[in-house]
Amino acid sequence: MKPTHILLTLVLIILVASTVVYSHKNRNSEILSATELTSFEDYASLRAKVMSEYNYPNYEIVVLFNLSLEKSILGVKGNMVEQISFSNLILNEPIWVEIYIPEKVHLNSVQFSHINILKSVCYKEWCLLLINPLSKDGAVTFNYSFRFSFTEQNEDAPFNDPYYTSIKREKIALPLSLASIGINSATTAWKVSFLLFKTPWEDAKAFLIVNQTLIPLTVGEKRVIPTPQNSQFLLFAGRFKEITGNTTQGITIRVYYPLDEVFEIFPGEVLNWSKDVISTYVYLYSIVPSGNYYIINWNTGKAKGNGFLDGIIVGMWSAKGDVGLNKMLMAHELAHSWFGGYADFGVLNEALATFSDLYVENKFGENWYSVAEDKALYGDNTPIVKITKNVPEYQHILYYKGALIFRSLQFILGNETFFEGLRELLNECHGKECNLTDVQAVFENVSGRNLNWFFKEWFYSTKVPNYDVRNLKLDQKGGKYFLNFEIIDKNNFTMPLEVKVLTSRGRIIKKVWVAGNVEVSFELEDKPLKIILDPNEWMVNINRREKIDDIEVVIE
Repeated sequence: MKPTHILLTLVLIILVASTVVYSHKNRNSEILSATELTSFEDYASLRAKVMSEYNYPNYEIVVLFNLSLEKSILGVKGNMVEQISFSNLILNEPIWVEIYIPEKVHLNSVQFSHINILKSVCYKEWCLLLINPLSKDGAVTFNYSFRFSFTEQNEDAPFNDPYYTSIKREKIALPLSLASIGINSATTAWKVSFLLFKTPWEDAKAFLIVNQTLIPLTVGEKRVIPTPQNSQFLLFAGRFKEITGNTTQGITIRVYYPLDEVFEIFPGEVLNWSKDVISTYVYLYSIVPSGNYYIINWNTGKAKGNGFLDGIIVGMWSAKGDVGLNKMLMAHELAHSWFGGYADFGVLNEALATFSDLYVENKFGENWYSVAEDKALYGDNTPIVKITKNVPEYQHILYYKGALIFRSLQFILGNETFFEGLRELLNECHGKECNLTDVQAVFENVSGRNLNWFFKEWFYSTKVPNYDVRNLKLDQKGGKYFLNFEIIDKNNFTMPLEVKVLTSRGRIIKKVWVAGNVEVSFELEDKPLKIILDPNEWMVNINRREKIDDIEVVIE
């Protein structure tokens, strides 16, 4: 046999063996001595039945994840031991434990301490175990192994996607809901700890994402992780450089970027911008969600990212096709520390985060309000109140129209009242999810005003103001010019509106209220050249340009 044939035969043998070792068919049932069901409907029916029959909340649970990672020729392999320890069990009072073992994971063994299995059933990856306590304390230990190859990438997925996988030579991202455990009761205590005891790199840095929080891990040290039952975990680990700085409020910021990879942005610039953004948000909202922030560049080459309570992970520091720092992306993701991390507003998190990033960029000399308005007008024709998920077809509406709606509310209430409302909103919704009704109630309470008309116009409708200038008349008397015209809103909104008139000598701005229509007049020292409606982009409206009697009319 030729050497090439021998090599090919060996490769085929290895592939077949690997398939056998990591085959999922009936493997769980065999190890658990379980009955194999033939349909998911049968499993779901049994699950509903046993979950209702066996349910008592008096025990405590401690879960320890013990993970080891190693390099393999084509990717990364690893082992994980998941130990569930029970306390305060009642003898001979059975409880149900449900496990889900994904396709990529191989269940090696299960061990029981002071516990008997009365019954076990499985359907493919899903298994239910009926456990009988033999004492007040007991434990179940699951031993898994897994393997991911370099070809199994999911770079386009959001970083907090539970199935996001990125395997590279010097860094990995893995979902650690490798085998999720469910208990049939709301327990009185649930404590989770994590131990990363081995990685492919001696100088590895690692983070665990759980509950919108970035938790740094030290290899070889156990870390207790505050988390509700059945949370999903996502591990980021690799070789990273680090620079550190502090804001004037004493908040520590750590910037991480992969070793031996090329970057067009100097990390010190990233650190300085992070300081500016976090300091501004702390000043605006009077809340410090975290004393430590982690700014991680995963260097995927894609201008995407995710924000957490105490940091962000981005795919690149520069915008696509631009060599400059992507300040908007970083400011947006950092804003999620407040909107999404400290307090949760559902789909409105994106609107409030975008409002924040537009505000902070404007403060530091970059005005993106007109760009945001263009994107808002380009979006799907759906009222925000009917949007329940942040999916691509709704992003222009949620991010940009939503942000500019809050900017319009800022214009109506004034800076002091509006930001007092946002601070009260964060305090009121800390640790829970609030909805649009809650948002309206807080702003009405803070301002002392009925804002139902505003929320109904903007959040419950797809329309935006559509202004038109009519009946323009210009008279000259005694060396002065008297300009009169009517502003009509074809969509009949009730909104304050800035009107700017430009002459060769200067400019004059008036604020008027348009409730369907309004008459406007200016007394000018010089002939008017241009009329601009909404010059500072306080709202989303239909933009147009025209000339009326040699006067340019611009609706921004």
